[in-house]
Amino acid sequence: MIPLQDELVRELKQTLNSIKLEEKGVYVQASTLGSLEALLEFLRVSKVPYAGINIGPVHKKDVMKASTMLEHDPQYATILAFDVKVERDSQEMADSLGVRVFSAEIIYHLFDAFTKYREDYKKAKQDEFKYVNTHTHYMIPTITLFCCHRP
Repeated sequence: MIPLQDELVRELKQTLNSIKLEEKGVYVQASTLGSLEALLEFLRVSKVPYAGINIGPVHKKDVMKASTMLEHDPQYATILAFDVKVERDSQEMADSLGVRVFSAEIIYHLFDAFTKYREDYKKAKQDEFKYVNTHTHYMIPTITLFCCHRP
């Protein structure tokens, strides 16, 4: 029985490694390989990049992987947890690091929550730069030029 289990784990890792990831994107967690593939397809069609994937409950290591996006693109420092349990210590760690965790049992609810978050994030960024002075005034110094010619 153990060799069969080892073979299944090896095959699962091989399948996960064959999925093309982006440099910047969300971290995706799902309960099964089939639900992970369905969620990834939904994200691909919706043009949401994903930089990390895993199967099973959300652990601290998943939060650490998702937190790397805080340096690159903070809007993607998120975990989309589809039909999986989020461990309490993982949620606490995510809260302390600033990683957002979205969890739902229905794919559309998960996507709607993430879409609202992205809209709010973009609006906050726009408001942040709302009062930045975009009109720059340049002072051009007056140059007096005297030409001397011999008559």
